[in-house]
Amino acid sequence: MKQYLSQKLKMQIPQENVFTGLEIMKDFDKRFEELSNNYTLHDVEKLKTFIKEHGNIMDFIFEITPLINKYFPNYEKIIEFCEDPEFSNLDFVMIYIVGCSFDEDYKILKSFENEPLYKSKFSRNINGLLCVGLW
Repeated sequence: MKQYLSQKLKMQIPQENVFTGLEIMKDFDKRFEELSNNYTLHDVEKLKTFIKEHGNIMDFIFEITPLINKYFPNYEKIIEFCEDPEFSNLDFVMIYIVGCSFDEDYKILKSFENEPLYKSKFSRNINGLLCVGLW
């Protein structure tokens, strides 16, 4: 009796099949949720969609979070999706630091921006897609 191709293929459970993207989605959702441990997230669905489309933004945020916490330890930090009304290719993610004294906070922000990690290849790869600024 001749075996058909479909009889030779082994069935896979979807969660185990990396080609379905289900594992990636679970990892993404878990990592996205972890952002809320350090940041207040605004406009969550749009933010989530944008970060999914530009995956290296999430890695960069996790890379610079300890640095942001070092420079701004007791500040509220907000991640917000900023949408350009005319050109979607100008959309970006903004990390806002909510401070008390603009002049002092601005000096701290300038020191932060000179950190080698912030100026690394990561920042060049996501140039224009993510900014850190004061609220």
